[in-house]
Amino acid sequence: MTYEEMLNAKGGYQSQAGKCPFGVIARLQTDSKYHDVLTIDAQWAAIPAFRQGLQADCMLGRKLNVKQQIRYEIVEADGKTQLELEAGSYQTLEQAIDANPSLVVQPGFVDGVISGLLAIMGQLHSKSAFHICFSPRNVFVRKGDNMPMLLLHGSSFTGMRNAIRLFEGQEDYIAPELKEDESITPTPQSDIYSLGKLITWIFSQTTIPFEYKSVITKATCEDPSKRFASSDQMEKRIASLRSTKQSFMVLIAALTIALITVWLYFELTPQTTEREFIEGAPKTEQPNPLEDGFDPELEMILEGDSSSSDTLTAEERLTIDDYMKKAEEIFRRRYTEKADGILSKVYNNESMNSSEKTFMATSSAMSEELINLQNQLAEESGIPDATANRIASEVVSKIIAEKQKTISSIEIK
Repeated sequence: MTYEEMLNAKGGYQSQAGKCPFGVIARLQTDSKYHDVLTIDAQWAAIPAFRQGLQADCMLGRKLNVKQQIRYEIVEADGKTQLELEAGSYQTLEQAIDANPSLVVQPGFVDGVISGLLAIMGQLHSKSAFHICFSPRNVFVRKGDNMPMLLLHGSSFTGMRNAIRLFEGQEDYIAPELKEDESITPTPQSDIYSLGKLITWIFSQTTIPFEYKSVITKATCEDPSKRFASSDQMEKRIASLRSTKQSFMVLIAALTIALITVWLYFELTPQTTEREFIEGAPKTEQPNPLEDGFDPELEMILEGDSSSSDTLTAEERLTIDDYMKKAEEIFRRRYTEKADGILSKVYNNESMNSSEKTFMATSSAMSEELINLQNQLAEESGIPDATANRIASEVVSKIIAEKQKTISSIEIK
């Protein structure tokens, strides 16, 4: 085995050729050196419009200032059209995961692939270029650092008749509007749809994490206008959901440890003092602060762009502030009512006396239910995620503190 072959083996990569929409990529030896070469399928190489698109794509790759682009040189050898790729060892994402399915659950792998593809997608869109098909056969992974890489971009070949034929067998990863009408120009939304389909494929053999579930749903909407407006917007939504998830998990973990400590204290410490527990006054239903009426004009101002907000009068700004305060009050009231019921499933005498394993499992389910409730009520109330996260944390802390007091008093009594 040569030194190069040993490196390939250690990297966990298959040495055989990999199929992609445009041809076959393989690692070849020339003058005692190995390099990756993509041999274009003869059916495409014989089409003049494809060859013109290949030249245009080669120039585009050189202009992209992003590390996720594989640059190449076009070479004619032995009657074949080949692309000599820049230094590195590459294989398709399909090859990488088929050879090592555990990559999907390795820390940072999926997040790195998605963030890397969003980065190069933004660069392409800034130059009015589009990848069109993010199928696992049209996305590459570099050996060593698992960097996601792109090679040829679909919009370079739109001069061909029926250019969608290039992606035969990969149509599921192409936006429906492009498949229905080939005269339609690709858009950022068509690329976002294709990336959403790729994320679905990556998690096809495992559970989809919380931060990707709603993102996939929005990205793959049949109606392009309901998808993310840009790759930057999609990336920010993933980051926001991931931050919310981490905040709740840290909070629940801390509260769970505190609760177990309190439970152990009362379980192991003999109680000699009797105390009378007096229940608080029953809660009264709070009035809806928005029942006085809905102001359509105010709603238009709130949903307007940033330029219109610069012309608001002091009175209009005060009105908007009051409106947001009422929205926060509504969110706090509704979240308090529903969160109390969710937390009661865990913070009760029966749950507290259960095994630690059962208690932790119930707490995990409760955490995800609270996160989903927060996102739903935040969207309905129209308040920012950061504000919703702050209010939800305050409410959960207060409710748990009250329930701990109740459980402690019952144990003492």
